Amino acid sequence: MITKSKNSLKQFLFCILVLTVTETSASVFNNVSCSSNHTFTPNTTFNASLNTLLSHLSSNVTNNFRFFNTTSGKGSDTVYGLYMCRGDVPFALCRECVGFATLTIASSCPTSKEAVIWYNECLLRYSYRFFFSKMEEWPRHQVNIPLGDPVVLHSNGFYTALGSIFDDLPNQAALALRGSNPYAVKQENASASVTLYGLAQCTPDLAAGDCKRCIADAAAEFAVTCCGGSIGASVLFPSCIVRYETYPFYQHSGTSAPTTIKGKFVFFGFSNENVGFFGLKDSRETKRFIKVLICDQSRFSHNP
Repeated sequence: MITKSKNSLKQFLFCILVLTVTETSASVFNNVSCSSNHTFTPNTTFNASLNTLLSHLSSNVTNNFRFFNTTSGKGSDTVYGLYMCRGDVPFALCRECVGFATLTIASSCPTSKEAVIWYNECLLRYSYRFFFSKMEEWPRHQVNIPLGDPVVLHSNGFYTALGSIFDDLPNQAALALRGSNPYAVKQENASASVTLYGLAQCTPDLAAGDCKRCIADAAAEFAVTCCGGSIGASVLFPSCIVRYETYPFYQHSGTSAPTTIKGKFVFFGFSNENVGFFGLKDSRETKRFIKVLICDQSRFSHNP
């Protein structure tokens, strides 16, 4: 009986821990890539430059910037880095995500001279080499959500809608670079009861032509012909991200209410930054997170 009570207590405490993490952390981790070809020795000048860079990145998430790049160090010990938050993410969540990203990338890649990390809400990368304004597609990460109504996934309307969204988003994401919040979204009806929502975003340091090509190449990873697609998916490059779902994942509380019109592009900002944390508290996002844990068919590839 004593052993059973102890086990029950452990299970109870474990459940409390899981619930606490879920309630206080809205940022959803996707993947981290650490270079094994270029490494540094701990406690060296390069290590100090990297620590300074990560500190600068996390401390510069302000109300004016969802994108920031900076350098640290001199000569061969110079480190270049940037972060980008998803365009619809409120600043409170942007700050949280970048903070998590700096901690996770440092612990996951303790001796790597080059690394990139992706969350649902932000990406962060650093390197020993200058990469600003350069369109890069490697390394990459893909997340597929295979659960869903098989009737929907085997309907031509689903793939027609998906193709329509990502035929247009490369150009619209490139045009959005001129604005203060450079991302684009589009929705299309896949059937009378199912709507697809898509989002595309490039790092704002890219030229429009490079952004357009990056989004097009990322979207090319999606299945756009019947019937091998996913009910939701993301493709994550160092220079751009694309995602689609069957729910309006980019319509979080705290944003101004967008006018969602079939086949039209939607650009929107924020009413204020005092929105608190959310994300996994939303039932649809929670379901997606659970699906990633159980059914993630993520694919990570190195540059061939």
